[in-house]
Amino acid sequence: MNVIKLSKLVSYILRHKPEDYDITLDAEGWVDLPVLIKHMVEKHPVYTDVNIETFEQIARQSGKQRFEIKHNRIRAYYGHSIKARIERNAVTPPDVLYHGTPKATAELIKAQGMKAMNRQNVHLSTDRQTAEIVAKRWHTEYVILQVDAQRAHAAGVAFYAGNENIWLADHIPPEYIGHSA
Repeated sequence: MNVIKLSKLVSYILRHKPEDYDITLDAEGWVDLPVLIKHMVEKHPVYTDVNIETFEQIARQSGKQRFEIKHNRIRAYYGHSIKARIERNAVTPPDVLYHGTPKATAELIKAQGMKAMNRQNVHLSTDRQTAEIVAKRWHTEYVILQVDAQRAHAAGVAFYAGNENIWLADHIPPEYIGHSA
């Protein structure tokens, strides 16, 4: 079994298309793990041997930290494009966060701010290297933008923890965005 493909499939289901698998997420994006496994195996019989322990192992060993498991429930950390808004609790962010973006859109972002676009939230990284890895995945010419998260937070911008490296926000106004050194 290819655990990377399994991890990506589960992330796809939880982030984008739970309805295609007859799955309903709760307000915070959780679903019972046995329910996910049952419906996933119905569509993908290759995963018949998958069980709760398989998911727990993937969650522990994955460098990408796509999802979390608690009390036999599972949810995607971030990246949702589903229509139902995932409820999150706002928390105090680190002082500075980073965002990789195509070079062609950097000036527009600095003028209009960061918007979630086709996702529920803007994705930010705790370090420049992570932002660069994300940016390189989609663009050959990119810019790393630096967000003054503490100042934005003090002004009322809500931030949410995604995982240990990823932070989320609904929108980042332009006055808190600059180029990274």
